Amino acid sequence: MKIPIYDRIGGSAGVQAVVEALYARMLQDPEMAVFFEGVDLIQMKRKQRLFMSQLMGGPALADTPDLTAAHSHAVHRQGLQDAHYDKLVEYLRSALEDLNISTLLANEVVVLIERLRGDVLGREQRKAA
Repeated sequence: MKIPIYDRIGGSAGVQAVVEALYARMLQDPEMAVFFEGVDLIQMKRKQRLFMSQLMGGPALADTPDLTAAHSHAVHRQGLQDAHYDKLVEYLRSALEDLNISTLLANEVVVLIERLRGDVLGREQRKAA
């Protein structure tokens, strides 16, 4: 049985470190920071930690968010597109690297995030399991 990414990345503390490092990078980039203007960052990071934990095989959320609906405003009114998602992936990789996460494990995390691109950008609807 393969150990979940959640456990290999350090559980709750590891996910929190990744989320903090990721948001620090995104908020320093004016092109990305615009998507967080007026957003309660404490709440946003909390939701992101919970979502990332589940995505990585940790504790499940009571309700899995509809990523298309959650990002609809950013896509349709703020112009969220592939170039921004590319930056997210770049910042995630650098955050993982700075946290001394192995390249192999970082690649696994990036694959999970890439699978969500279509949903986040409103191009695909999540298939029912």
